[in-house]
Amino acid sequence: MALCIFDFLKGNGIAIYGRLFNEIREKTK
Repeated sequence: MALCIFDFLKGNGIAIYGRLFNEIREKTK
């Protein structure tokens, strides 16, 4: 159970950080 939640949060974290990284790259272009 805990591992499933951890994987879920990890997946969401990657998606959120990926979006933030793309936004920052666009601003610093």
